[in-house]
Amino acid sequence: MIRGLRENLALKLIALATAIMIWSYAATERAGAPTRQVIAEVVPTGQPPDGLTVDLGAETVTVEIAGPRAQLDAVVRGAIKAIVDLSAARPGARTLRVTRFVSPPEAAGITFPGQVRTVPARIETTARKRMQITVQYRTEPPLGKRFTTPRIEPGWADVEGARDSVESIASIVVRPDVEPQGFGGQVPIDAVDRNGLAVDAVRIDPPTAYVEIQARNLAEVRTLIVSPTLVGRPAPPFVVSAVSCDPVQVEVTGPVAELIALRALRTHPINVDGIAADTTRQVALDLPGSVQPVRGAVLVNVTVRLRDASRPEP
Repeated sequence: MIRGLRENLALKLIALATAIMIWSYAATERAGAPTRQVIAEVVPTGQPPDGLTVDLGAETVTVEIAGPRAQLDAVVRGAIKAIVDLSAARPGARTLRVTRFVSPPEAAGITFPGQVRTVPARIETTARKRMQITVQYRTEPPLGKRFTTPRIEPGWADVEGARDSVESIASIVVRPDVEPQGFGGQVPIDAVDRNGLAVDAVRIDPPTAYVEIQARNLAEVRTLIVSPTLVGRPAPPFVVSAVSCDPVQVEVTGPVAELIALRALRTHPINVDGIAADTTRQVALDLPGSVQPVRGAVLVNVTVRLRDASRPEP
């Protein structure tokens, strides 16, 4: 009996020793993998779905990391990257989930215990529209001079962004710093509302435009309408019902006496003899003496519209 008690006691002692060893091992493992709260930098990837814009509301999130103590202590603010996939955005959502965390190469032993992190986001439907570019002058022309009509290339640009922002845009403008002798160069395009305040939360394509402005003496520049010169008659029973020009008016420069004598800018003759349908012709201006267009040679598109004279007018 005593022998049995001894064997039972020995088994219990062995079991107790085994339990102590397991506890010690677990404690050692826990001590070898401590945790720490750090600040991770939010890194957006991907593109929002068509028709949506995403504006993330935070640049950082907190995250719990685990790993060797030396690597934990070496992690600085922002070294851990929190990846947010913008393609997961959905209308009406107010947050986006962090899809994964990335540790720096020097902290390869870092892990991220199971956790869910989200980033606040403003998700809105988008709108896009094309608008004509206009000039806002930062300075007045020098005394006795005037700025010529600006040349803007391209003349139009597309604006895209959240629907509310796009709908608030009244115009898109360029603001060149025009010097007394004029200006020529690339200028950023800005979107402004009806109060002239900037609308920043939109994309403009292209973001810049080439602007050219000249400074001319007041007496040396005039803007005059284009007057087409028609010769001949349309084929019967047609008659000319209307004539239009593009451009309608042209800015010209030259000697003061010649400019004062002008009432309109005539074109070279346009022969409409025998035509039986609406016709568009491209012709040059017939300018007198030393008068020249400010922007160089100008061709005018003249459209002649006909009416059947044998039928009553509508």
